[in-house]
Amino acid sequence: PFLFLESSLSAAPLHERRRHRRNAVADASVRQNRNISLFHSLCYRLLFRSDVYNMVWRGFFQLRVVVKGRVQGVFFRDWTVQTARELGLNGWVRNRRDGSVEALFSGDPTAVDEMVERRCRVGPPAAVVTALSCFPSEDDPGQGFQRKPTA
Repeated sequence: PFLFLESSLSAAPLHERRRHRRNAVADASVRQNRNISLFHSLCYRLLFRSDVYNMVWRGFFQLRVVVKGRVQGVFFRDWTVQTARELGLNGWVRNRRDGSVEALFSGDPTAVDEMVERRCRVGPPAAVVTALSCFPSEDDPGQGFQRKPTA
């Protein structure tokens, strides 16, 4: 497609050909980056947002996560507390009235990425995770990792 794009624009002015070439290269790089982890994709997308950039620069990262599916009544919160403590994360986890589970993970960026991408996407053996939403947060995670009451 890239070569075809170049040949189809051969009669176009030089600045038009350069613009199309830049767009094609940008599209290719976006396609390559689809398989990178959540942490890296957040950094790429939000690199110039000072709040996220500063969190990564200071050596810690915070994400608020909402997990949907069969995640209540299957020890998801207890499993999350145990797993987060093993990874050395701060934060909390709680059930929500809509049947989902919400968590705040704070700590080393690689540990947060491990928790969200590799562990929460799967959950404990009895859980069935159907959706996972993540967004940066500036809430206070507190010390250690704890279980909060339903919100």
